[in-house]
Amino acid sequence: MSAPIILGVDPGKTGALAWVRDAELLWVVDMPDLTGAALGAQLTDLILDCRPDMAVVEKVGAMPKQGVASVWTFAEGYGVLLGTLGALGVPITLV
Repeated sequence: MSAPIILGVDPGKTGALAWVRDAELLWVVDMPDLTGAALGAQLTDLILDCRPDMAVVEKVGAMPKQGVASVWTFAEGYGVLLGTLGALGVPITLV
């Protein structure tokens, strides 16, 4: 039985997704610069290409001096990420 594949996610616009097994980096990609359904579709394709056994996602929140529009866009993307992982049945740990 092989070790589980863990997906680590930095969900920001300049973030990334990285797949790791036994401390070996398997694959890393930049977070797609998309919103809404387009982001969900792209994340689904990426996650299914190297299906993880679990995901470790940075627990994020609004930061001081961010504009309302940028906070909304970021929160929407974060929700799409968590929703996509959930819909694909990937267990999530927020850190």
